[in-house]
Amino acid sequence: MEDVASYYANVEPSYYLLKETLRRTPREEILQIIRQKVIVSDLDSVLLRDATEFLRLSILNLLASKFLMSGSFLAWGEVTNYYGAFYSINCLLRLKGFALVHIDYVDEKVLRVQIERIKDKHEYKLHQWKKGNPHQFLWKKFSHFYPELCSPGLGEILIQQRIRWNYDLFFPSQSMSDYAKEEAKIRWENNFLDPNFGNYANPDAAEYYADLMAQIGYHEAGLGDYIQQCIHAFTTIAGKSKYKTWYLSYFEELARGIEDFGSHPDTIREIQNWLRSSIVNLQTR
Repeated sequence: MEDVASYYANVEPSYYLLKETLRRTPREEILQIIRQKVIVSDLDSVLLRDATEFLRLSILNLLASKFLMSGSFLAWGEVTNYYGAFYSINCLLRLKGFALVHIDYVDEKVLRVQIERIKDKHEYKLHQWKKGNPHQFLWKKFSHFYPELCSPGLGEILIQQRIRWNYDLFFPSQSMSDYAKEEAKIRWENNFLDPNFGNYANPDAAEYYADLMAQIGYHEAGLGDYIQQCIHAFTTIAGKSKYKTWYLSYFEELARGIEDFGSHPDTIREIQNWLRSSIVNLQTR
């Protein structure tokens, strides 16, 4: 993350989001920029702002997924967990200067624009994105930019799991079964974000909880890992940024704000610990 931190050292997060910034430009004008291969600048601050909001949404979806399990809504809890991961990868892609944006205009077709930073420059190229599955495309890009966080086939596995819980009647229709209710209960009652989860001296207990993590808990734990990667990225950026106080306020607002949402107290506490650890880290630099 050091390269990203240096890149954003003098960039102040915008008040505006990327989509609303682009939407102010007429559709034909954006198409002309694409056709003429015009290099675009002044997108750093809006990409940075987008990234902070994607982290916010990722955290909220993790809390929502956990809360849904408390009501035995296994299928929708699984779907919500997927979107938490999808938001987190978009956070990290934005930090690399990569985005896929759907710009909707009144009485005009939606324009899909791929935005990619020119290496080592504060400039961008725009391309019209016409076909394909945007989720598959973004997961593939994520594995390219962050191979240490995502193998090439992981995104497709997660997408297919989400599709099954979303649209394959066989999976969500089981949600009222005793088995599904029990699985949702296990997901609710166990804190899979705990770094010491399953660390028991008793070998039988350790084996049981290791199996539980491998069979059920890996979705929650995996999303937690992605969220921590996002927090770490912003902490690293803030450590070099002239706008460090902005990031401190952002972390503090997130830590306070998630208290207003229903979820498992342990889940909220774990996330708050991640955020407050970053706050302390930055305050002592």
